[in-house]
Amino acid sequence: MTSRKFRTEGRRPMIPNNPNNSTVIPAPLPVATVNLSRPLMTHKGQVTSLELREPLAGSFFDHAEPFKIRVKDGRVDFDYDNAAMMRFLADMCGHDVTVLRGLAARDYMTVRTAVTDIILGLTGTEENPTNS
Repeated sequence: MTSRKFRTEGRRPMIPNNPNNSTVIPAPLPVATVNLSRPLMTHKGQVTSLELREPLAGSFFDHAEPFKIRVKDGRVDFDYDNAAMMRFLADMCGHDVTVLRGLAARDYMTVRTAVTDIILGLTGTEENPTNS
């Protein structure tokens, strides 16, 4: 297993784009903060909120779709893949899945909704992109 090294440029961490060369892309900035109902013990101590960053396309390639949307008779239903969602969440907040398993169930549901909103573009964007 290879380890990934993260670089910093100013205050934003840089993530290697390709492990075979030194090309890097800026890590996304946090777009949402979710307050937790109880503290979560992490490798660096307790946290009372999670900062979520916009996911990169690589998360879809690495983890599959975290949810599918089904529309029938005007009703919208979400079919979640919770294992993929947890890996997306790990990518988006920087805590590993082992730590995130300690979330209270109601906190997980709140965070899952926030992740869904970010992926769908309902949260975290100042402008909606337009096609020209």
